[in-house]
Amino acid sequence: MQRILLLTALLVACSNSGDGLGANNTKTGVSSTTTGLTTQTTTTTTGTQTSDMCATAAPAGGAFVPALADCQYTPSPTGTPFAAQVEWSMTQEMFDPSTGAMLPAYTFTEFDGYGGVFQAPVVRHMTDDNGDGAVSDEDIPDIAVVMGHPDERLDGVLRIISGDGSNIHDSISWESHSNANGVFDYAPYHYAGVAVADIDADGVIEIATLAVRSSDSLCFPAIYEVRTTPLGTEIALERVYEGGDYNCGAHAPALADLDNDGLMEIMYGRATMNSDLTLKWYGTGGRGWYGRSDYPWPEGYW
Repeated sequence: MQRILLLTALLVACSNSGDGLGANNTKTGVSSTTTGLTTQTTTTTTGTQTSDMCATAAPAGGAFVPALADCQYTPSPTGTPFAAQVEWSMTQEMFDPSTGAMLPAYTFTEFDGYGGVFQAPVVRHMTDDNGDGAVSDEDIPDIAVVMGHPDERLDGVLRIISGDGSNIHDSISWESHSNANGVFDYAPYHYAGVAVADIDADGVIEIATLAVRSSDSLCFPAIYEVRTTPLGTEIALERVYEGGDYNCGAHAPALADLDNDGLMEIMYGRATMNSDLTLKWYGTGGRGWYGRSDYPWPEGYW
């Protein structure tokens, strides 16, 4: 990734046309001169002169761009391998890979036994830890994750855990929700991933995932809201997709403002939703996973 970023910066900064997308992307009052392997940009309106990132030009053919030293790891000459160490854990019984010690299963106050993790969690500031009335970089980052029970194949528990392991801010399982499909109970789907952002630009963090319906075990895209109350942080089921059900699967949603309107779109495979969980479009290409001939959905989940 570092090589790609450096190569991109190199191509933009070394452009002699003045049409790049860098900070100096206007032609008026800007001139560029190249001497040897060093490119300098002079701004005539301010009289200042700065050197860009092209102190060393790329070799012919772009075969190699050196990475920054801070982004490299060099093993010690003794051959000691890099090893991760468990700082804290809230999950099922597991081994610490660095020591081989057995770490006991964590006992949850709410929904104990729901400690299995089947999709990668997401880390983001979601709670006002310092009490200043805002969620910002001054707070402790939080972890949003769906956890499952070894004896359950459908319902899971969505948790928000403080990044330092000091607190579980809230957990949610079955919750009643009413929409055009009727009134039903929904829970986070056991194998679902999460995506976190202020999806609808209302100043409140939301979590996109997949929810399972209790009455028929069908799955639907869903949005949970992270609310700040006088009693602390609360997770609430805000929206459930009102269209037809989607195949239950290990879906990992993605978020992006695709049309630059200030609102996030939510992508589940080749289905793209608006921020209010109405369908924006449904593609005809890939489904977001490779499929498998012996699986009920050989073409993929979506």
